[in-house]
Amino acid sequence: MGPQMIFNAFALPVFAASLISGAISYLAFKRGNRHGELYFGWLMIACSIYAFFYGLELSVQSLEWMKFFIKMEYIGAAFLAPFLVLFSLKFAGYYSFIRSKWSLAIFVIPILVLSMVMTNDIHQSFHKNLTAIDNGFFWVLDFEPGYLYWVHQGYAVLSVIVSNLIFFRLLFQNNVNVYSQVVIMLLGTLAAWSAHLAYVFGLMPLNLDPVPFAFSLSGIIIYIGFVRFRLFSITPIALKMLFKNLPEGVMVFDQDDTLIQFNNAASHLLQIQKSSIGVGRHAFYDQLKSSANNYEIKGDALETLMNPYSGSSPVWYRISETPIHDKKGSQRGTLLYIRDITTVKVEKETSKKREGLLKILTEISQQLLHQQKLSKVLNTHWFELGNLLGVDHLILYRFIDDNNPTETTTFQSYSNKRAKGLIDIDDNIKRQIKAFKEIMFYSQVDRQEQNSLYKYANKHDISYQLIIPINLENACWGFVNIVSFVPDFNLSIEERSIIKSLSDTIGSAIQRHLLEEDLKISVQKSIEALNTKSDFLSNMSHEIRTPLNGIIGFTDLLEKSNMDEQQKDYLATIRGSSHTLLSLINDILDFSKIEAGKIDITPEKVKIRTVVKEVVDMVSIKYASDNVNILVDIHPNTPDYVFVDKLRLQQVLSNLVSNALKFTSKGFVKVSVTPVSMGGGRGSFKFSILDTGKGIRKENIAKILRPFEQEDYSITKEYGGTGLGLSITTKLLSLMKSELHVESTVGEGSHFFFSIDLSYEGINRKKKDDKKLDFNFPLSTQQLLNQTVLIVDDDIMSQKLLTYQLESISSDLNLLLASSGEEALHFFRKYNPGLIFVDEELPGSMNGSSLIKVIRAMSQINDEEPIIILISSFVNDNPSPIATTSGANAFLSKPIEAKKFNELLCS
Repeated sequence: MGPQMIFNAFALPVFAASLISGAISYLAFKRGNRHGELYFGWLMIACSIYAFFYGLELSVQSLEWMKFFIKMEYIGAAFLAPFLVLFSLKFAGYYSFIRSKWSLAIFVIPILVLSMVMTNDIHQSFHKNLTAIDNGFFWVLDFEPGYLYWVHQGYAVLSVIVSNLIFFRLLFQNNVNVYSQVVIMLLGTLAAWSAHLAYVFGLMPLNLDPVPFAFSLSGIIIYIGFVRFRLFSITPIALKMLFKNLPEGVMVFDQDDTLIQFNNAASHLLQIQKSSIGVGRHAFYDQLKSSANNYEIKGDALETLMNPYSGSSPVWYRISETPIHDKKGSQRGTLLYIRDITTVKVEKETSKKREGLLKILTEISQQLLHQQKLSKVLNTHWFELGNLLGVDHLILYRFIDDNNPTETTTFQSYSNKRAKGLIDIDDNIKRQIKAFKEIMFYSQVDRQEQNSLYKYANKHDISYQLIIPINLENACWGFVNIVSFVPDFNLSIEERSIIKSLSDTIGSAIQRHLLEEDLKISVQKSIEALNTKSDFLSNMSHEIRTPLNGIIGFTDLLEKSNMDEQQKDYLATIRGSSHTLLSLINDILDFSKIEAGKIDITPEKVKIRTVVKEVVDMVSIKYASDNVNILVDIHPNTPDYVFVDKLRLQQVLSNLVSNALKFTSKGFVKVSVTPVSMGGGRGSFKFSILDTGKGIRKENIAKILRPFEQEDYSITKEYGGTGLGLSITTKLLSLMKSELHVESTVGEGSHFFFSIDLSYEGINRKKKDDKKLDFNFPLSTQQLLNQTVLIVDDDIMSQKLLTYQLESISSDLNLLLASSGEEALHFFRKYNPGLIFVDEELPGSMNGSSLIKVIRAMSQINDEEPIIILISSFVNDNPSPIATTSGANAFLSKPIEAKKFNELLCS
């Protein structure tokens, strides 16, 4: 049968306390167990069980049920003490105690107590004489405590004492702002256990147990600490450990700028003692500056160089400030952070030093590459180099005598103010450097003991010495000697490598200088030999030309004497060989002058037409051929006068036109002059020589421009020549700031062209010659007197008809008859006729219109244009399209009627 429950108003707050404790445990479990939340949750569960069954005890009047519910209360009450201890240890950060086996031992007594309570009816060692009494409001249990009851209470009191000692220790020994956290914990625990002690000693009215109420209140207080004060954001002991063991020094000043705390790192770095507590912040800075070797203000921080220990190397510290603010934003103090920045400073200085060394090395290398003098370059940078290295001596020695390695001279030197007097290197060391050309090194730091250098350094109290030889290709030129008397001085491997690179650069510069000197001597000797050769060729050419002139002259005289045919043949051979020899001598002489630089370009005012005409006339005499026509095409926009070295331009054109005629068996050679660009009295003029000769293979074009070379040796046998013509032409054009270009197709011909920039005057215009016929028709009889007239027609009857008609007009005409275009061109070149009749239909490859175009092109070499009348068969007296574009001045149709002929030529 179940218990008979009665309403008890005093039980209601107990049940409420049970619910509150249960809710707090749920919220605590949700937070995990980073800082003791798990143990705090179990503490609240134990309290909830305790309160719940205590409420049931107050709601019954049956003694048996009261005994049952009190046993159930101890399921929670027995474990309040151990969970409180575990929570305190976890919160304070004593994790090693929790993880050890001792953490299980604290549950031994609670389990024993719980078992004794459950079996109390048998042994009554916990509660004696349990009875129900009426306190005037409700029934409560009354008992006589057994010995186990006092064991349980003693254990609980001891646990409370341990927990509170942990909290008090945090309160008095912590170095940061965790006071509010510890106070909340103390309030939460002391309130509950004070109420428990009051109940144990019978100080509570109505025999009520206040522990469930007190623990619920404690839970509320502590949970508020969770939310508002973030009790478990970081445990105080962890914060303390963090503060004490930070590698950076931390000093805490209150709102009055008074030192109240500092950690171990601050004490170690700045040698701060406990006696410094209470020192003002500004006084601390003044004391720090006065004891520092050096200090710098960098923004909002102070960087100071100090010797923290006697005899130790200086150390750089950086001290910066951070204000401490409360929740309202008011400053409550200041934190000073002290950090060892020696490594950063050293690396920065090392980097700066390395960059400076590399910069000096780069500048020296660049200046030496630009052919600057070695002594001048080193004078500019040597002091900076020695100062940057921080050495006492930086000396560059040079060996004077290759046969005596002990004879040296100081080529460049640097010594600082603290350096001792200059100490000469031992002869043994010099011999060793000269012989082996290897680096020698001694350092007290590295303890590199190298025979003579080690003894030498110790003898002169040298703490560091580095000797780097300057090696040339086959010898040791000298060496760089670096000396320091400062204890523990040492250059890094990278710095040594840079100095070694500098020594190699100096060696390369010296080697290059020696090679350049040798080259200058070789070049000078070559120039002298070339000048000697050129002078010899020039003198010999003149000497040879004198007797050769006699040979040619007397050959001409012999030709006028009476000789038989065989003698005349011998004489013609002598003449040809003499002229060939003269051409060879002239080419060699010109080539030697150009090579010796004895030819100057002297511009003069000349007519381009005159230059071209003289060249064409000259080469036509030598290379005249009925199968090859020389055409001249001078553009109408070509100026009247240009400023050019006439002799050298004619020499270039003569070589090119002669070559073209020599290698052209039929067809034409065309000489063209075209203005490419003009303006402001200066223009670019293109000279072009186009032929229909044998052509040149592409792979041989570069070859024929070299001296004494032709396309193949068979050409020399067939055509003769020295192979210097085109080479001389190329060099002359180079002197005129121009260049020869060649385009050629084997079997079709070649095209040689070049452009020259020339000053010019006037524009070329057509001029009339009174001796030539007027282009206006009809012509008068007076104009036809003593004129040379050329009739070109393959029909004999047509030739006779025109002859009779012309003779009927004037008997003073010089008539020439040609049956083909080739024959007509021969007469034109030889007699330069002023009036030409051309039949449109001619035999061979050249018809009448083509012949007229060739004659017009050839006549451009002078200012005398012939009048050309084209004779052809027309339909309805209209000239054919070919005739209208041929360049003829007038037209006659066959058969030629006397009336039309007289209308054209007679007035």
